[in-house]
Amino acid sequence: MPDPRNVTLAEQLVHYSLQIQSEEVLYLEVKGVDALDLAREVVDVTTKAGGVPLLMYHDEGIMRGFWAGAGEAQWKGYAAAHMDLMKRADTFLSIRGSDNPFDLQGVSEENMGLMGKHFMVPVHMEERLNNTRWCVLRY
Repeated sequence: MPDPRNVTLAEQLVHYSLQIQSEEVLYLEVKGVDALDLAREVVDVTTKAGGVPLLMYHDEGIMRGFWAGAGEAQWKGYAAAHMDLMKRADTFLSIRGSDNPFDLQGVSEENMGLMGKHFMVPVHMEERLNNTRWCVLRY
């Protein structure tokens, strides 16, 4: 049985914060297993509203090897794939309930800089902020 608090929060996020309409695409980014129950409710409420939920589960512990070892060309490819998804999205919701906030500890400043330059800035700071209705939730 779903937690009624998650049901209520999902309804508020979909109907009030993002105002998802029929056939609009929701890019739903989820971080951490504790956030999955809320994500499930967001998918249900979005679907009932006529929207199209697109789920991206993000786990820094799994992706740490990429973050620590990827070169510039790899970051460009990673960013291009996410940019395609972001451009198709009308709305963006990030539910961040990280299991371990230290997953990226020890990743070099150079690699974090590549991530920022090729992924965070173009995909999130430029495309998402300027072209979607969005909400970021710490859960």
